[in-house]
Amino acid sequence: MKILRNYFKGWNWFELSVLIAAFIVPPVVGIIVGSSILEILAPMFGMMVAILYAKAKFEAFPLTFVSVGLYVILAWQSGIFSEVIYMLAVLMPLTIYGLINWKRNQRKDDAKGQVTVLRGARGLELLILAIVLAVASVGIYFFLRWFETEHLIISTASLITGTAAMYLITRRFKWALAVHILYSASVIVLWMLFIVPDNWNMVVVLLNPIIFITCDIYGTFHWRRLEKRQAGTQSDPAPPAT
Repeated sequence: MKILRNYFKGWNWFELSVLIAAFIVPPVVGIIVGSSILEILAPMFGMMVAILYAKAKFEAFPLTFVSVGLYVILAWQSGIFSEVIYMLAVLMPLTIYGLINWKRNQRKDDAKGQVTVLRGARGLELLILAIVLAVASVGIYFFLRWFETEHLIISTASLITGTAAMYLITRRFKWALAVHILYSASVIVLWMLFIVPDNWNMVVVLLNPIIFITCDIYGTFHWRRLEKRQAGTQSDPAPPAT
């Protein structure tokens, strides 16, 4: 119990509410609409991951592996191949890199517990990322078309914005969660196109991107505050930057 008390030290009412809701809302909604166990578990883990990213907590990455595994199965069964490709080919490798990078860049904060050291955007790196993604979007579009993927434009946009957001998160850029909002919005549109009008039992899956948008908005401001706080405590030993 002491370990739990220490871990949740400094969590505010919003952060605790999201965490508690992760164990309550998906099962309740899932039971009402007749969702499967898998359809309930996926948003449960997704909601936990969302609030941990918003708090810049390293533990978001191990839980991401579980969340990704559940969503890959759901997306494959639903024929949403852009999500399958994104999660297996992009999200999983970036999650491994992010796990290593965030672990190396942890800082003990008396008020917030163990948090990741954030960093500002670097122009050249962002420019290279934008060029790579612009070129890749063309190839991705035709690749998805070869797979006979429905809703090609939104599927391509989802994959590109998701890649950009996750890369920026792993690099600890302070505005990364703002980009992730765009990805979550595209995911909502993508799943809604599948759910309406014949798959309402899967509406529980939408809880994940909806909560992610909420946590991303909160996390964008929280990361900004953390960055300012970290900049004001330069007397603390800084971890290696990568």
